[in-house]
Amino acid sequence: MVRVIAITQFVFLAMGAFTLNVIVRSNVFPLSTPGAPRPLSVFLAYNGVWFLALPVAWVALATILESIYKGGFVVKAMNAIGIFIAAATLGIYSYAIFWN
Repeated sequence: MVRVIAITQFVFLAMGAFTLNVIVRSNVFPLSTPGAPRPLSVFLAYNGVWFLALPVAWVALATILESIYKGGFVVKAMNAIGIFIAAATLGIYSYAIFWN
């Protein structure tokens, strides 16, 4: 389960960072007024690669805890945290691309 959640996190981050970089660098903003790029979009476009550290840290921690506890509440909690990270990533990048 950890691997599936990790791949989902990385896909969301990679696709969001790629799409936002294309939009910011071409100065095209769908569903928004034309003009200067929004601060959140610019921040995520130029610093979004650093957000890859969050899934890497989560994968390391989840793998270590999974090998120690081999099931139970801790593993389920780490899975829930991983799903939250993936959903938050999707939400933040979606907001920056479409509504910001």
